[in-house]
Amino acid sequence: MKFENEAEVLKALGIRTLGALTPNLFPQLAKFLPAMDHDLAASILPKLSADATQELSSFIKAALESNDHNQDRLHGADLATLEPLARAYSQAETPEEREEHWKRIREVREEKYAKDTENKEFWSNIAKVAIGVSAAILIATLYAARDGANQA
Repeated sequence: MKFENEAEVLKALGIRTLGALTPNLFPQLAKFLPAMDHDLAASILPKLSADATQELSSFIKAALESNDHNQDRLHGADLATLEPLARAYSQAETPEEREEHWKRIREVREEKYAKDTENKEFWSNIAKVAIGVSAAILIATLYAARDGANQA
């Protein structure tokens, strides 16, 4: 299939605008590049770069805001759990009661550690997506620049 214009490329991708291009469609778009003439590819790729940069920026900003809110909420919940446990521990009358409270305090701390590890994994995945999209933007920009230089 040979693509004559941007509308045909968008239709083949199943989207209405380049702004709707998602990371899972990048490989499909890359497969379409050989079926586009240089002018068409050179017109799409810079738009893609601008759109993808904006989308990536918006995505990361939203993820940061959501993560900050979630971390604050989790920290508050942990404190709300630990404070009464600490009071109960200090007021315990027997070693068995203190041991039971200390055991629960350790469990809460372990849960907090697990949540922190999960959060770090989440941000690791965000970084992988950002690197992938950044690489696609770089490739698109270099392709468009190379094409421009070849036509000059």
